[in-house]
Amino acid sequence: IGENANAYLVASAIRGGLLAESCVKTSSPAEAGRYVARILRQGDVVLVKGSQNGVFSEEALVLMLKHPSDRKNLVRQSSSWMVIKRRQFGDIA
Repeated sequence: IGENANAYLVASAIRGGLLAESCVKTSSPAEAGRYVARILRQGDVVLVKGSQNGVFSEEALVLMLKHPSDRKNLVRQSSSWMVIKRRQFGDIA
Protein backbone atom coordinates (compact mmCIF):
# COMPACT_ATOMS: atom_id res chain seq x y z
CA ILE A 1 0.00 0.00 0.00
CA GLY A 2 1.41 3.35 -0.97
CA GLU A 3 4.17 4.95 -2.95
CA ASN A 4 7.15 3.54 -1.00
CA ALA A 5 5.83 -0.02 -0.90
CA ASN A 6 5.03 0.10 -4.59
CA ALA A 7 8.45 1.49 -5.47
CA TYR A 8 10.70 -0.50 -3.14
CA LEU A 9 9.01 -3.53 -1.59
CA VAL A 10 7.64 -4.90 -4.85
CA ALA A 11 11.03 -4.60 -6.57
CA SER A 12 12.75 -6.29 -3.62
CA ALA A 13 10.20 -9.09 -3.58
CA ILE A 14 10.73 -9.74 -7.28
CA ARG A 15 14.51 -9.70 -6.86
CA GLY A 16 14.01 -12.18 -4.03
CA GLY A 17 12.18 -14.60 -6.31
CA LEU A 18 8.50 -13.66 -6.12
CA LEU A 19 6.81 -13.68 -9.50
CA ALA A 20 5.94 -10.19 -10.74
CA GLU A 21 2.36 -11.30 -11.45
CA SER A 22 2.04 -12.19 -7.76
CA CYS A 23 2.67 -8.57 -6.74
CA VAL A 24 -0.18 -6.11 -6.56
CA LYS A 25 0.49 -2.41 -6.14
CA THR A 26 -2.20 -0.34 -4.45
CA SER A 27 -2.40 3.32 -3.54
CA SER A 28 -4.79 3.12 -0.58
CA PRO A 29 -5.83 0.70 2.16
CA ALA A 30 -9.33 0.54 0.70
CA GLU A 31 -7.96 -0.49 -2.68
CA ALA A 32 -5.80 -3.18 -1.04
CA GLY A 33 -8.68 -4.40 1.11
CA ARG A 34 -11.04 -4.70 -1.84
CA TYR A 35 -8.44 -6.68 -3.79
CA VAL A 36 -7.66 -9.12 -0.98
CA ALA A 37 -11.33 -9.53 -0.04
CA ARG A 38 -12.04 -10.67 -3.64
CA ILE A 39 -9.43 -13.44 -3.53
CA LEU A 40 -9.89 -14.70 0.05
CA ARG A 41 -11.06 -18.26 0.47
CA GLN A 42 -12.26 -20.22 3.50
CA GLY A 43 -9.28 -21.05 5.72
CA ASP A 44 -6.98 -18.31 4.38
CA VAL A 45 -4.92 -16.32 6.86
CA VAL A 46 -4.04 -12.67 6.23
CA LEU A 47 -1.15 -10.89 7.93
CA VAL A 48 -1.24 -7.12 7.64
CA LYS A 49 1.85 -5.23 8.67
CA GLY A 50 0.89 -1.99 10.34
CA SER A 51 2.58 1.36 9.88
CA GLN A 52 2.68 4.70 11.62
CA ASN A 53 3.59 6.54 8.42
CA GLY A 54 0.14 7.49 7.17
CA VAL A 55 -0.56 4.18 5.43
CA PHE A 56 -3.31 3.11 7.85
CA SER A 57 -3.25 -0.51 6.71
CA GLU A 58 -5.80 -1.40 9.36
CA GLU A 59 -8.40 0.07 7.00
CA ALA A 60 -7.65 -2.69 4.50
CA LEU A 61 -8.74 -5.17 7.16
CA VAL A 62 -12.13 -3.50 7.54
CA LEU A 63 -13.07 -4.80 4.10
CA MET A 64 -12.03 -8.35 4.99
CA LEU A 65 -13.79 -8.71 8.34
CA LYS A 66 -16.31 -11.51 8.57
CA HIS A 67 -18.24 -9.40 11.09
CA PRO A 68 -18.06 -5.66 10.29
CA SER A 69 -18.84 -4.87 13.93
CA ASP A 70 -15.33 -6.18 14.76
CA ARG A 71 -13.95 -2.95 13.33
CA LYS A 72 -14.03 -1.54 16.84
CA ASN A 73 -11.20 -3.96 17.72
CA LEU A 74 -8.82 -2.41 15.19
CA VAL A 75 -6.40 0.40 16.01
CA ARG A 76 -7.05 4.07 15.19
CA GLN A 77 -10.84 3.87 14.92
CA SER A 78 -11.76 6.93 17.01
CA SER A 79 -13.59 9.79 15.33
CA SER A 80 -10.45 11.95 15.38
CA TRP A 81 -8.45 9.27 13.53
CA MET A 82 -11.26 8.77 11.02
CA VAL A 83 -11.19 12.49 10.17
CA ILE A 84 -7.46 12.22 9.41
CA LYS A 85 -7.97 9.09 7.31
CA ARG A 86 -10.84 10.59 5.29
CA ARG A 87 -8.78 13.70 4.65
CA GLN A 88 -5.95 11.54 3.32
CA PHE A 89 -7.85 8.90 1.35
CA GLY A 90 -11.44 9.99 1.04
CA ASP A 91 -12.51 6.39 0.48
CA ILE A 92 -12.33 5.06 4.04
CA ALA A 93 -15.55 3.18 4.80
